[in-house]
Amino acid sequence: MATISSLGVGSGLDAESLVTSLLEVEKQPITALQSTNSTLQTKVSAWGTLQSLFSQLQTTASNLTASTAFAATTATSTDSAAVSVTTGTGSKAGSYAVEVSSLASAQFLASTGTVSGTGTLNFTIGAAGATSPKTLQVDITSSEDSMAKIAAKITSAGKDLGISASVVSDASGERLVIRGASGADNAFTLSVTNDGDGDSSDTSGLSALAWSGTDSSAMKRTQTAASAQAKINGISVTSNSNTLSNVIDGLTLNLGKVTTSAASVTVSQDNTTISNSINSFVSAYNSLITQLRTQTAYDADTQTAGTLQGDSTATTLMRQLRNLAAGTSGASSTYTRLSSVGIDIKADGTMTVDSSKLTTALNADIDGVAKLFGNVDDSNAANTGIAERFRQLAKQATGTDGAISTRTDGLKSTIERNTDKIDAMETRADLYEKRLRAQYTALDTSMAQLNTLSSYVTNMVAQLNKSNS
Repeated sequence: MATISSLGVGSGLDAESLVTSLLEVEKQPITALQSTNSTLQTKVSAWGTLQSLFSQLQTTASNLTASTAFAATTATSTDSAAVSVTTGTGSKAGSYAVEVSSLASAQFLASTGTVSGTGTLNFTIGAAGATSPKTLQVDITSSEDSMAKIAAKITSAGKDLGISASVVSDASGERLVIRGASGADNAFTLSVTNDGDGDSSDTSGLSALAWSGTDSSAMKRTQTAASAQAKINGISVTSNSNTLSNVIDGLTLNLGKVTTSAASVTVSQDNTTISNSINSFVSAYNSLITQLRTQTAYDADTQTAGTLQGDSTATTLMRQLRNLAAGTSGASSTYTRLSSVGIDIKADGTMTVDSSKLTTALNADIDGVAKLFGNVDDSNAANTGIAERFRQLAKQATGTDGAISTRTDGLKSTIERNTDKIDAMETRADLYEKRLRAQYTALDTSMAQLNTLSSYVTNMVAQLNKSNS
């Protein structure tokens, strides 16, 4: 007997459509859970965005609570070619008259011609009469007796002491030039031992590099080591370098030329840098509060809800942020709220900065502004600065056990449980489909047999009727 190759062939029923319809009903709970998971995943993404924005707020708030947040300074010089200046940690506002009488220079020695040979170069580094000069030994072997290799060996061995060498070519040919570090304290002499050429008078041998303080026919000093000499507000200073970084707290003076009259260096409060830090904090707050407002809003006109509309965690965080922005601090007697330094809160919860009012506040009482933002008082929370409160809230919200992590973990757990349910339902649906197909296949087979029997009986009856007639 022929087998059934397609549902409904034997019975004449549209069995395939019946199976498909029954499966659609069976899988409706799966579709619902998949839709739920899609919604939950959207919420997880929304919380990920808020996590990032809270982290930005924490960073910008921390910048305003740092001990150096309101200590930024800037400096100018009336003769930057002679004296340029940069500020750093610890610099204070003030004025300085800087006179430069001489610049620091390095000692240069140059050979009068080509030099080669083997042996040991012995450098003694230190001003004449120094009680504890530094020494350097450079061994030149037979494989290193060319000018270029000798220069490279000196530079490599002397890098920590500022000793270097190079080969210079001029109209007279090649010569070896040796340089020391700048400053009179780094003047050096050079002796040679174990010269492989065996002739200390040979101007082309390694011994020709020897220099004891007096020029010879083979080795000449082309520049003398000297220290920088200057006066700062009438006080004499000496330096081996033209960069003075340890004479005024937090300032670095770079000497460029000798002066004929004092250069005036002025260090002042850097309101631009401080204002930029405050504006960065305000920008981070605005981005966060705008995102929270968007995610929790409901548009009655379009009947569209934000992703986190009705989420108690989101609405609580938004309320806490707005309360901090409108709050007061007792840290400063001059400025007690953000509005007193030019930072106002708009109706939508975002902040605006009145740059003119902020600059006035910084010039009038920068310590008061610093306390308003960054003061820490563990004994009295009312005296804690506004930025410090924001930093603490952001840190708590983004912490491992914080509100955002707790909410996100809860959503992810629900997604995982739903996924497990979906897997179980899909397995059950697959088994259900197999049962349906088996049942309809059996029905088709039975109907095909009945149809065959019916045809046989019909034929038999017809034959009997014919024979009786």
